[in-house]
Amino acid sequence: MKLPPLSLVVVVAVAALASSAWREHRSARDGRWLAERARPGDIRMLSSETCPYCVAARRWLHAEGVPFSECFIERDAACAADYQATGAAGTPTFVVRGQRVLGFDRARLIERFSAAGGPG
Repeated sequence: MKLPPLSLVVVVAVAALASSAWREHRSARDGRWLAERARPGDIRMLSSETCPYCVAARRWLHAEGVPFSECFIERDAACAADYQATGAAGTPTFVVRGQRVLGFDRARLIERFSAAGGPG
């Protein structure tokens, strides 16, 4: 088996690092934007205790200083009822100013937050 030329390996490695750095930059920028605008009560996360995406969302929201509330559908009957009422098929399910966002997608959270407009 012939290995690719070293220059190709270097180009691929640099591209991968640049892509990763760009994603981190966008994530931080998105977090700052949302943290500056969100108020307590604007964002609610309906979570499950076994959901790895809920963990990722929680970590990102906390790291960026975005105010949000969270409940767990397994522990809280009111949370489970709210989850059922949204018609969601998975967690995390966000309620952003009354609008449902299914899954952890920073761009969709920001889009929904922007679309809801106005003060919290």
